[in-house]
Amino acid sequence: MKFLSFSPPNSSFIKHLVYDLENEKLAVLFNSLSLWVYHQVSLETYESLAAAESVGNFFNLNIRNFYDSTKVSNIMNFYNVQEGYVVKEKE
Repeated sequence: MKFLSFSPPNSSFIKHLVYDLENEKLAVLFNSLSLWVYHQVSLETYESLAAAESVGNFFNLNIRNFYDSTKVSNIMNFYNVQEGYVVKEKE
């Protein structure tokens, strides 16, 4: 599995992003510690998000309400591996 991981500097809205290259999933950990996974997000969209001057603004205008999403109820399913942070799949 290959992942891209990014912590936006100075964001009051988003704490951490993880992009799953193989499955086109974007995991967003908000500063509130709420964790959501957005499905079928292109690599281009992830790269634009990570490069945006305002990550929160880009997210609100281009991702929230535009992609199917799933709330991860247990933040402990978000754990650190060598490549970055990963959302553990249900067993």
